[in-house]
Amino acid sequence: MNASLVAAVVLLLLVPGLLGWIIPLVFGIKRIRNKTGGVVLTVVGGVWGGLALCFGCLIAWSAVMGFRAMRVEDFDPAKYQGKTGRIALSHKAESELVLMSLGDMSPKRIRFKTLDGVVCVPEGKYFPFEFTAFAQDQAGRKWKATCCLIRGAEDEIAVSAESPQELAVGPPFTAKVAVTKQSGDGVGFDLKVTGQGGHSYSFRRADAPEAPPGFEVVGPDGKAILKDKFHFG
Repeated sequence: MNASLVAAVVLLLLVPGLLGWIIPLVFGIKRIRNKTGGVVLTVVGGVWGGLALCFGCLIAWSAVMGFRAMRVEDFDPAKYQGKTGRIALSHKAESELVLMSLGDMSPKRIRFKTLDGVVCVPEGKYFPFEFTAFAQDQAGRKWKATCCLIRGAEDEIAVSAESPQELAVGPPFTAKVAVTKQSGDGVGFDLKVTGQGGHSYSFRRADAPEAPPGFEVVGPDGKAILKDKFHFG
C-alpha cells in the first residue's frame, strides 16, 4: 500500500470523527426548538464537537511543527550576535553540516557551511542531522557525498564557547559490494560506501544532473563479464 493511499484512508477515517458531531448537534437543537426533547443529542454533539476541535488543533499544530522541522535554515555567522561555540569536523575541506536545534518546543534544522572543517555554531544542544562533503574530480566536475547522521539520543551534543566539539565525518571512504542470489538466474548487488564514524554515503553531481551510475562485474581473469546501471539510484 503506497503512501498516498494510506493518507487517503486515514483522511476518510478522520472526517467522520472531526465533523460527525454536527449531525446530533443540529438535530438536538431542532428538537429543543420544537419542544420534542433533543437535550441529550445537543449535549452529545457539543461534547463531541469540543473534543473534535481539540483533536483538530493538535493535528494542525503537529503538522506545522513537522513542516518547520523539515525546513532547513542557513546560518549566517555575520548576522548572529549571541555566543557561539565550535564543532571541528575531521574532514578539513568544503562541506556542510545540518544540525537539528533542540533549544525550544519547535525543533528546526540549521545548515552550517565551512571551507576548512571548523563550524561556528550558536551555543545550545543539537542533534547532528546530515553532512555533505564537496570535491572536484580530474575533469573539473563537482561532486557531493552526503550521509545521514542522526541515529539516536546518544548523538546529542552540547556546544559552548568553553567546550568545542569534534565530529568524525567524511573520507576516507570504504566501498563494499554485497552479492545475493535472487530467484531464477537473478543476482542482486548492493553497494555500500561508508566514511569516518561508520556513516553510509550517497554520491551525486553537485553542479549538474547526472545519469544513473553504472558498474562492471569482473571475472577472475580480469575481463568484464557484465556491464549495467544501478536502476534504483
